[in-house]
Amino acid sequence: MLFNGKNPLFDYQKHGVRCGTVAQGGFLIADEMGLGKTGQGIGIALNKKILNHARQCLIVCPACVKYNWLN
Repeated sequence: MLFNGKNPLFDYQKHGVRCGTVAQGGFLIADEMGLGKTGQGIGIALNKKILNHARQCLIVCPACVKYNWLN
């Protein structure tokens, strides 16, 4: 399942969500600004909750994106 809430993902974002979902332990997403790290992060967190029954997820990100996460 590839899901990030409201917005469809591009193929490279889907690949990132797949990798992050199956990764054991931590996963780092880093690239240029504006390429969809927030969408990938939301997708990974939701997929881990749905598929892996994860109860917690720690996300470290700049404070400026917290409003995107709230929406």
